[in-house]
Amino acid sequence: MSYSQSKSDRFFDDNIKTSLAHQNLTDFDRLWNSARNWVETPNRRRNGWSGVSRLEMEGSGLPALFMKRQENHNTRTLLHPFRGIPTYRRELNSILLFQKHNIPTLTPVYYGERIQDGNHQAILITLALDDYQDMHAFNREGDDLRTRAAMGKLGKEIWHMHSKGLAHYCLYPNHVFVRFNNNAPEIRLIDLEKVRRDPLPRRMRYKDLECYLRHSDSFTKEACQHFIDSYMSAGLVAGEQQLRRRLAERER
Repeated sequence: MSYSQSKSDRFFDDNIKTSLAHQNLTDFDRLWNSARNWVETPNRRRNGWSGVSRLEMEGSGLPALFMKRQENHNTRTLLHPFRGIPTYRRELNSILLFQKHNIPTLTPVYYGERIQDGNHQAILITLALDDYQDMHAFNREGDDLRTRAAMGKLGKEIWHMHSKGLAHYCLYPNHVFVRFNNNAPEIRLIDLEKVRRDPLPRRMRYKDLECYLRHSDSFTKEACQHFIDSYMSAGLVAGEQQLRRRLAERER
């Protein structure tokens, strides 16, 4: 993908940039003030808020977009301990890092931020995952063989993520999206705001795997076991037996 960059915003896809221009959505200000067709009620905390709306690319043949807007919804970091940075900037950085390491995730098409009247505002736009389902919704369809295949694919993708020293740290089934292409599952990992490098592989593995299993009560034991077995067989896992025991003990 190509992109254009200015001081405050950045397009990652020229075709989508052109299509948005046809809707007079050419810059941060116009995007910020565009119709807010919220997908869900905006999340409010302290003095800030964040929300997601949907953009249709009518007549363009291009997929729909999700536009995430936030104001004063920041995360403190070592480099920004007081004011923090927009959580969407943090998410974009994680998306680009995942893309660099071929870890399946969202496709960004635009990012911008500004400080307006003392308020820190940010916009992140990604391609919508219209032909994907989150793992909970997928599991509810009741196709055990396809669910098992999806869980197996997920195990391999999580091992790959960990092999790059990256931890998701918010690995819930509704943050994992899946579709089948020619009977093969394809995975996308979303909600990357808490992703970080962890120098302790054993901690990273246990926390991500345990988190996913803890929120997978609706899945069969066989599907969950296949998820773990696929992870362990994807490559070297130091302390595999200890990790298996710890994951098994959590069920008691």
